Amino acid sequence: LGHNRWMLFSFHPETGQRVRCSVGEDYAAIFGMHTEEFMARLASNDLPIPSTEIDMFCMVVDSFCNGLSEKCDSCVRMNYVGSSKHVPCIYRHTVVKEDDCWGRNIRTIYSFEPVTPADYDLMIKFQPERVRPFSKLLGDVRTYEELLQSHKSDMQFRGKIAYWRKSGVQRKKLELLGQHMMACFKEAGAKLQEVLETVGD
Repeated sequence: LGHNRWMLFSFHPETGQRVRCSVGEDYAAIFGMHTEEFMARLASNDLPIPSTEIDMFCMVVDSFCNGLSEKCDSCVRMNYVGSSKHVPCIYRHTVVKEDDCWGRNIRTIYSFEPVTPADYDLMIKFQPERVRPFSKLLGDVRTYEELLQSHKSDMQFRGKIAYWRKSGVQRKKLELLGQHMMACFKEAGAKLQEVLETVGD
């Protein structure tokens, strides 16, 4: 990868159980931790959530919908807590999956790559599907700088699901998002069924 902003999981091909996990120093530093603390908190499901509730929810759903893809990536706005103050930043988060010859997942790598303001703003214009998951659907076309400037208020209340449910306009966006996600789940389920039928044959 050429950098230390990565986290790797290895899995037993037959059981699917995690057999190994390791993390790069710079990946852990984004969360304001050393690798040892990061691993300990990961094991106890105690890692902080560095993004807004809406952003994280969309990322989780997008990850599920792309579960059968060998590689998927999207931009994520998050707190970089590796400094004395929480600093907002935008990274490209990439997930790469490696399968054995039988198509069983044996390794998954997560990594962060810096995104420049110019590159992000170009993607907003010409490749909106490559930026934050479902952001276009939610009508969020803010530029790089606009996202950073509003990050604190978004983390505190504007990016919380409870806040969106109080607003009629935002609630309609949530309903539209829910309908879109149901369609994504249906499509992902159909793909999974195709794979299972192929294995059965």
